[in-house]
Amino acid sequence: MPFFYWYQLLWVPVSALFTGTAYLLVRRDEAARRAAAVLPAQAGPEDGGRA
Repeated sequence: MPFFYWYQLLWVPVSALFTGTAYLLVRRDEAARRAAAVLPAQAGPEDGGRA
């Protein structure tokens, strides 16, 4: 099989792996941001009762 064909076919699973990894990283970051946004709203006594 010539180089051009197998090189193109190689990028199909490689790009799927990169896309899946990026999706999981973005999802994890969004979950961490949501958790960080909720925690300060629940912390009343630490800020002296001021919101």
